[in-house]
Amino acid sequence: MGATPAQVRALILRQTLWILIAGILPGIALAEAASRGASALVYGSAAIDFWAVGFATCILGVVGMLAGWRPARRAARIDPVEALRAE
Repeated sequence: MGATPAQVRALILRQTLWILIAGILPGIALAEAASRGASALVYGSAAIDFWAVGFATCILGVVGMLAGWRPARRAARIDPVEALRAE
């Protein structure tokens, strides 16, 4: 009830960031393991391309935060009294 719109946005974006971290970190580990497995099977392939993994991680992070921005903005505009009345 006493949160400012900026605090509501920050709360939702923080939760979005934790979800992204929970998905990206295991994804990087699995990609690295799959890359090592593929390099053992395919002659001449590199183990892992750190630039590509880093770029993909950054793109996924930006897109994920942008996906969380719209719901955060909508939640910040809701009047708490009206939301409680609707419940």
